[in-house]
Amino acid sequence: MPTSLAIEHLGHQYLGASRETFIDVNFEVAGGEFVAILGASGSGKSTLLRSVAGLEMPNRGSIRVGDELVIKDGELLVPAARRQIGMVFQDYALFPSMTVAENILFGVPSSADGAGALRRWATLLRLDGLLERFPSQLSGGQQQRVALARALAPEPKLLLLDEPFANLDARLRQEVGHELRGLFAESDMAVVLVTHDRSEAFALADRVAVLSSNLESKRSSLRQLDTPLAIYRRPIDTEVAELTGELTLMPNAQATGTQAVWQEQNFELEDRRDGAVTLLVRPDDLRFVASDHGSWGVEQRIYCGGEYHVWLAKGERRVRVHLAEGDAPVVGEQGELKQIRPLWPM
Repeated sequence: MPTSLAIEHLGHQYLGASRETFIDVNFEVAGGEFVAILGASGSGKSTLLRSVAGLEMPNRGSIRVGDELVIKDGELLVPAARRQIGMVFQDYALFPSMTVAENILFGVPSSADGAGALRRWATLLRLDGLLERFPSQLSGGQQQRVALARALAPEPKLLLLDEPFANLDARLRQEVGHELRGLFAESDMAVVLVTHDRSEAFALADRVAVLSSNLESKRSSLRQLDTPLAIYRRPIDTEVAELTGELTLMPNAQATGTQAVWQEQNFELEDRRDGAVTLLVRPDDLRFVASDHGSWGVEQRIYCGGEYHVWLAKGERRVRVHLAEGDAPVVGEQGELKQIRPLWPM
């Protein structure tokens, strides 16, 4: 697929701000690809998306949408209205005085087949019976689908989603998210989603871009761009690891090749290392095996529906594991750690 979005050395700083919102961001999105931008509050992810849309002006770098250069070295070349980009905002931004049909057709050129576009997206997004209603008469999920239809009706090259599910309850968020993923599964449209929800990013995206929240750093604010599995299992550093899932860090382990020793216990590594390393442990990397002579004790356990989250202690060290209902030990029980999969050394 050809490249639908290319960002090079992009930087942004608000007028009067003491530091940049983000620095030296570089990545590409291919046609038909779904990329999620994940980051903590204040990492600049929404500002980055608005810069692509033309709603914010970056200070430096370039943005290319399709074959067209829209920003170069902080200079505006193509205004927002001419970028052929669709955008769905967190608050949906529907026009309250317009019906659902009027909202959907708002950005469709007069020369286009408006009736055909309305039928297509109303059918796909299950809005057929709602076309004469106003936004105030719709549920949150229905408003979200109207906002999505309005963004898609003009047939943009690129769709930008700025935390569009944030105002939905958990069940509806998952349902609408999977609807959206299925809708674009066979499309050649590029989609970029901004979210702070790692589960949402992992479930929907082909690749995940993690923005750093450490704005004091002089390094690129884009810390890692990879598949959800690679981001979760092989993060580039502890900051990315913390943003992408629950973890325990085993510091000062001594590695030799694909083996490491921590707390007098041997662990297999996913990558070769030599010397002192920090081992990344996800909650499903280890399990607890009860033993009267075990050196780890069960300090706490919490039931989380279908599994227990269990905290194990050995002296001042703590490890968190997730265990199935039938495998969960009781508080105070002694045992040992058993490795399920190789650990990632950092």
